[in-house]
Amino acid sequence: MDRVNEVLKQFVRVEHYRLHCAEQWADGPYKDAVLASACSKLERLEASAIAPHEAPLCMVCENRKARSAQVLMFPSRPKGAVEVMPRAA
Repeated sequence: MDRVNEVLKQFVRVEHYRLHCAEQWADGPYKDAVLASACSKLERLEASAIAPHEAPLCMVCENRKARSAQVLMFPSRPKGAVEVMPRAA
């Protein structure tokens, strides 16, 4: 059973890498299809694991978590005057 889990973990790593590679592509229908495919495959692989496994460490994902934890303060009002353009007839 350990061999099966090890193979599943390797498949998860490959799909995770594929997901990050596809994220860097230009937007388009092919990119959307590959991202959906990789997410679906990851869900199925993680659900099929015989024994619970720890989430793989990924520098990209960890960096995203660290950046999302930061709170950004937005100014309460714009710094410059807003220029209003008259509507075209």
